[in-house]
This record gives sequence, structure tokens and C-alpha cells, in this order.
Amino acid sequence: MTFGEALRQILLYSGIKSGHFAEMLGYDPSYISRWMNNEKLPSEKNNVDIFREIANCVLTNSDKRTHKVLVEKIGLSVATDAPDEVIVEVLSEYLRSAYLSQKNSIDRKRVVGKVDNNCLYLRHTDKSVIKSIIVSSIFELLQNSRDQVVEIIDTTLCENLMKEYIPYDELLYMASEGGNRIHVRKIMASDDYNRNIDDYNRLICSMMRNSDKVSVDFYFEDDADIEKEQFILIRDKLCIRVLKEPFTGNDHFLLTQEEALVDEYYHVLNAAFGDLKPIYLRYSRSGFIDANQLYNFMMQIEYHYLLPVMHLLFIDQESCSQLWERYKFTESENRRDGTINLNADYNMFNSKRSVTVYKTAILDYIFGGTIMYAGTVLFFNKEERIRHLKLLVEKIKTDSGFTLQILEDINPKIGYSELESSVFASDRTVHATCYYTSGMNFSFSDIRAVSGMNQFLRAIENLPDTYLLKDRQVVDFLQTGINILQRPDK
Repeated sequence: MTFGEALRQILLYSGIKSGHFAEMLGYDPSYISRWMNNEKLPSEKNNVDIFREIANCVLTNSDKRTHKVLVEKIGLSVATDAPDEVIVEVLSEYLRSAYLSQKNSIDRKRVVGKVDNNCLYLRHTDKSVIKSIIVSSIFELLQNSRDQVVEIIDTTLCENLMKEYIPYDELLYMASEGGNRIHVRKIMASDDYNRNIDDYNRLICSMMRNSDKVSVDFYFEDDADIEKEQFILIRDKLCIRVLKEPFTGNDHFLLTQEEALVDEYYHVLNAAFGDLKPIYLRYSRSGFIDANQLYNFMMQIEYHYLLPVMHLLFIDQESCSQLWERYKFTESENRRDGTINLNADYNMFNSKRSVTVYKTAILDYIFGGTIMYAGTVLFFNKEERIRHLKLLVEKIKTDSGFTLQILEDINPKIGYSELESSVFASDRTVHATCYYTSGMNFSFSDIRAVSGMNQFLRAIENLPDTYLLKDRQVVDFLQTGINILQRPDK
């Protein structure tokens, strides 16, 4: 389905006229008409905002009965009585999926020649075409089959990774419909990883998500020849080999969809990398404890955190015990986990820690009370927040082993919107926990990946003041929050 078709469908079932819709959205009616007739697409620069804007506009200007009709007629993957904000998210993803499908079709038509059942040679100047062919190939596999795992093997170097030939950020949207899943094996040449630690760890952090639709596993390969043999392979669909042009070193690409050749390359690559171990393992909350991963982490003496949601960080022992009783571990079957986490926290609260929290996470906590504790979302009332923030301010002032930095959402290392897991690192181990879920945990099993993640987190901690509040600035920021909370009108 094209973006224009999806938009026409939404306006039809919502009963909103295109002229009225254009007025509400603040666009010229002729512009909306061109969208609906597939003559033009929204600009790529602001399309994420426009999808949500359209969804918001439609739901705001229609009643609950119309919302139900929209969900049923379009076939959205959401309950008909879901809250408006949930329907907005699903509807915006529906529009985004249609947009990507149409855009990839347009881009692919720019290719001179065909890939089907033969080979196609493209120069390095055709970067957007390469991405479009990859995306459209994934889409075709997802749309033409049900309950299938789309397997992708990517051995490209960082220079190509950064050109986003495989659009890792779009994989979740591609797999949002139906029962299909996407599994990517990203093979990293060890030397290339060492040269580009920040770029690789940015991608690793952004892919540690609690998704049953998309999984990305990362592997190290020590063989130096891997840098000469770069492939992107989509099983049963497409194989791309990256070639270096003599003298200039520019990348050229050899593409094939010839079934026998793609299958042969898949088996060769699968055999070559079949014995490699992923850099991290996935655990449920209880599995993380059963495998002694939490014990291992709590035995360290120095930690670095990167948090997209506020965590407890520090609290007195009496209040900590009360929280367990109040929020979670009141049943006997949960007391083991509660005791373990309580002891782990007591140890980590008194160890050397450098904590970096995104500014949005701090603000959400100060004004909304949202905080994570041991994989559970808690909501502190105003008095609890004031008490906790005062403890934090005192801790920052008096404990030289505890530092707290507040990171701007947009920064050179990794943006707030890219991270869905809280990352906890020590010199010997790293683990990450997905927030707002029941606790998908990632535990690093490769010491090179542990070292690289620690280096990445330290680089974030050393960002200039433009992106990071430190020391006295953090104390002043938290104290301002305390003062606002203590006002009578709050």
C-alpha cells in the first residue's frame, strides 16, 4: 500500500474531508491532494513528526465510535477500545510503513537495469539505491509470507555501516505487521571495531530492545581477511558483495537475486560464522538471576551507568525495605528475588559509581514521579521525590565516589530516542535492562565488548559542558526541582 492510499483510507473511514483535513494540519489543500494521489511524499526530514501529526489530527477530530471503525476497517494491530494515545502510535506506524513502501518503490525505479534473476553492478554513487533495494527486498519477504524469520547477515565495515545501507533504525517498523520476524547477524571485524568503538557501541546500545519482532546479534571476527570480503545477505532474496575499485578505493556493489547463488552464499557465510559467539546473551529477569549474572555484577567495585529513565541510584536502607513491601516483593515466591536485589543495591549504593542520566529522564521523575527499580516501574509521590532528591544532592556533595551527570537528549554520542535500555557497566561485566517491560536483560559475554562499552560510556562522561551538566550544575538543577516541588501550588 502506498502512503497516498493509506491516507485516503484513513480520511474515508474517519469521515474527514480532505480540504478540512488540510486546514487542520496547516497545509495547502493542493499539497494534501498530491499526497493522496501519490504525486508527492512528505519530506524525509520531518516525516516522523508528520505521521504522528496526522494521527493526532484524525483522532482529535473524531469520536470514539469513529476510532473503533478506523481500527476495524484498516485492520490496525490494536484493541478497538485502546486509549487514544495508543491508537495514535499504531496509526502513525501504519502511515510510516506505507510511506517506506512507496519511497522504496520510487527509489528502486531509478536503477538502470534489473536485479531479478541476474546480477547488477552499481557504483559507490548509488548509495540511496543500495538502501532502497535492501529495504524493498525485506519488505517483499515480509509481505509475501507469514510467520517467517527474515535472516540477514551483514559483514560490512563501519564506513558502510554509517552510510546505513541496512537501515537498522527502520527494522522495527518493517516488522510491525503480521507474524514475521527479522533476525540480523552483524559480524564485526575486530580491527574495524577498535577503530570505530563509538559508532559500533552506539548501534549496539540502540539495538538492545525488548522486541519479539526484531533481534540483532553482534559477533567479533578476528580474521583480517573479513575486511576484504564484505557482504550483505538476505536469505532467499538478495546477496550484495562490496568491491573496492582499484586506485581510488571507492566502493562498488555486485548484487544478485539469482536463487541458487544467494542460497550458496548463505551456506558459505553461515558455515564461516556459525561457530562465533554473540557478544551478549538475553535473559528474562529471573533467568538473569538464575544464571548468576546479577551476583557477578554486584561483586564489582566500580560502575558506569547510562540511563534513559531515572533509577533509584541511592536511598536509605529503611526506605529501600519499605519499597519492596509496597511495590513488589510481598508474596513469598518473590522474596528470593527481592532479597538478592536488595543486597545488590546496598553494595552498589556504596561502590564507586559514575551515573549519566538523560535530561528528559530526570524531568520525568521530578515532575511525574516515574522511576525504575529492579526492572519495575514505580511512581513516587511528591513527598517521596523530595526526600529522595535531597538524599541525592547530599550524596553528590559528600561522596567523592559518586558522580551524577545530566546528559542532553541530543548529543554527539547517542540520542535519548535511540536508547531503550539502561546500561550498567563495570571493568569486568556489562548488562543492560529494557525499561518499561518486565525486564529483558542483556549480559555481555565477550570481554572485548565489555572493554569497548566502558570506553564508550567514559567518552560520554567526558563530553563538553554544551551537552553535559556536571558537579555543581547538577546540584543546582536538582535543588531547583526540589524548590518547585515544595511550592504550595505543586
